[in-house]
Amino acid sequence: MKSYKLYAVLLLVILFLLNSCQGSSSETVVRVGDLPTVHALPFYVAMEEGYFEEMNIKIEKVRLESPNLILDGLLAGNLDMSTTSGAMGIAGIA
Repeated sequence: MKSYKLYAVLLLVILFLLNSCQGSSSETVVRVGDLPTVHALPFYVAMEEGYFEEMNIKIEKVRLESPNLILDGLLAGNLDMSTTSGAMGIAGIA
């Protein structure tokens, strides 16, 4: 269970850096492609615990039905990032 907390904290740090690079105190909206799997548990924990809200980041979760759709959304610019479930599509391409 400790490793999930570590992943949630790492995700929070990445999003914090993204927020600080924009130099804005307004709320940042991040569109996240999501394929609901157990691999995305750190993301769900961070959402439940309110880590994103603490950093003034609004998560717009976009539920998709396959890893390929996540990759298509990232390449088209419709998504900003993916939960770890997007890695399944990348592994399939490799």
